[in-house]
Amino acid sequence: MGLTFDTVRFTVRPTKDRIASMAELILSLRSAQSTNNRTLLSLLGKMESVVTLLPIARVYKRPFQRELLARVLPYKGFNQVVLLEECIHPTTAKWLDSTWIISSVPILPLGRIVYLFTDAFLHGWGGRTDTLTVSGTWTPAE
Repeated sequence: MGLTFDTVRFTVRPTKDRIASMAELILSLRSAQSTNNRTLLSLLGKMESVVTLLPIARVYKRPFQRELLARVLPYKGFNQVVLLEECIHPTTAKWLDSTWIISSVPILPLGRIVYLFTDAFLHGWGGRTDTLTVSGTWTPAE
């Protein structure tokens, strides 16, 4: 599953294996001059798989996404060679921060589920939930 639950603190975080796998890939890319698009997308996927488990992880993923977009030509395919230069270091620094990467997020209780039913027809429209109902007619302009 890739999650570690702390039922005492009621939090969740990525597993050590998931963190190690991501760190290994980042370190190998940091020492490389180039790689292929598939490898960069693999790292992006690993980042995406933990964005809900780490505080503001999407914010830290964005710089890597921007660099990927700037360096990869979509029509070249997954095996396109991508020059890394120094771009990989600043965009992956937070993902190697040992304090942040093992942090956790609270497990929040599920919010109330509300079912919304809607309908529209030639003369009007309507909608209802468990407790509310609304309806109206179309104006001539609509």
